Amino acid sequence: MLDHYITTNSILPTSTIQRLVSKGVPEGIREEVWFWLSGGSSVALERNPHYKDLLDQDGGFGELIDLDVSRTFCEEKNWQKKGGAKILKRLLRAYSVRNPMVGYCQGMSYVAALLIDCCSEEVAFCCLCALIEDGPMPPDYYTSLKGAVVDRLVLEELAEQYLKGLCGALENEQRSLSEFSFLTIPWYLCLFTATLPVDVSTRIWDFYLANGMCVIFRVSLGILMVAQGPIVSGEDSLNDLRDLIEKSINELGVCDVPDYCTAFNKVTNTVIDVMRESKRKEIEKEEEVDRKFGRKTDNMDRCFLTVKDSPEPTEKVDDDYFQVEKRRADSGGSSGRRGERLMQELGDFMMATFPAGRRRRKGERRLQNM
Repeated sequence: MLDHYITTNSILPTSTIQRLVSKGVPEGIREEVWFWLSGGSSVALERNPHYKDLLDQDGGFGELIDLDVSRTFCEEKNWQKKGGAKILKRLLRAYSVRNPMVGYCQGMSYVAALLIDCCSEEVAFCCLCALIEDGPMPPDYYTSLKGAVVDRLVLEELAEQYLKGLCGALENEQRSLSEFSFLTIPWYLCLFTATLPVDVSTRIWDFYLANGMCVIFRVSLGILMVAQGPIVSGEDSLNDLRDLIEKSINELGVCDVPDYCTAFNKVTNTVIDVMRESKRKEIEKEEEVDRKFGRKTDNMDRCFLTVKDSPEPTEKVDDDYFQVEKRRADSGGSSGRRGERLMQELGDFMMATFPAGRRRRKGERRLQNM
């Protein structure tokens, strides 16, 4: 199959692809469309090294890969029938050899699994290489998680612009969206493949590969917008927001995907790039302050902890320090216990099983373009 794509060296016109994406890419040609849209074709042309040559080598991540593969798409019957787990192990081990700087990181198994579900093994490998190495996610998305931290902060700022009802309710109770935004980390690390049923995430990927990272942010805003409804109307309180987010995810069906992917159309890739650069500078400034006072802050903390315990500095601090510190919520108790609790919540959130074939309920409103 890979040789056929390279030999023909053909790709559908952009207008045709956009029409297919809008109406739904037929399963029979999805592999070819994804192969070209993802940049997998460039990886295939290089063939350096060849996929089969990588299979005989060990990248040193076998144990971690085996653990994650065992819980990836484990509820999908078609995945089990086609021997998806065995293919996924081979593919991830091969990639850890190809790119030792990244090796393997949690989240990659779901991304690779969706590619395997829609593509042949070697085509899926080429697409994975292209997405991680040259795709819309920064290189440090998997190497240090900083990219995921940046996108969490970008989403929070976008929410302030587009979800004023939710942010206003949070402000009235002197709370912050950061209390809940850590739940979105799996959305970005796994590009919704660990959060939504395969058929729904596949349709989102049609739009994502054709239009870029802005699609992931638009879908995220759509989920949060639906979740904010009962809070703005007064039916529920902010204490129910986590459950409302999960409910919003559960009710997102295949037929809703085009609305979610095209709503918030002012959120473009250019806007995302500018905001990412700004947030990255903020994080680098925090890191500089942390280094100055001998405090080590891991990006895992920034991903999943909503608040941090800040020890009293032993020396005089400057204004820049307080500019950074005032954005950190004050909290009590043990950061270790809090970290364990939040990580457990994140695990429950990621590993939740969602019924396949969900459809929008009759009478349920679609998102409005913004």
